[in-house]
Amino acid sequence: MIQDIICGMYLTSVFGCELSNFNGITYYFCCIECKNEFDIDPQKYIERLTIKSQTKNNVIEWERDPVCGEMIKIQQANAMSVYRRTKYYFCCPICKRVFDKNPLAYADKDEGFYDCDI
Repeated sequence: MIQDIICGMYLTSVFGCELSNFNGITYYFCCIECKNEFDIDPQKYIERLTIKSQTKNNVIEWERDPVCGEMIKIQQANAMSVYRRTKYYFCCPICKRVFDKNPLAYADKDEGFYDCDI
């Protein structure tokens, strides 16, 4: 699988993904926000990736889905949104859609609850 160099999400397919070419290498991204972040300073992210691969850091990063409150591994998140320059990771596309409709209701909270009326 290919990993988004910005957010770390693993892409199950490159079909429909955003992409950038840098020094003859194609990099794939889960969303336009990650692509744009990479395009600002690609060398910064490539250096970070090189350092990370050299240290073989096996730390698993966890985040709480801001909508349902489920703890998920960032690398296994099924969706991601960027709101006010902060990345939010989701257990499923439904939580992402709920968040995207009203990010202010869920941003910067430890956990949320799915509301069927939204």
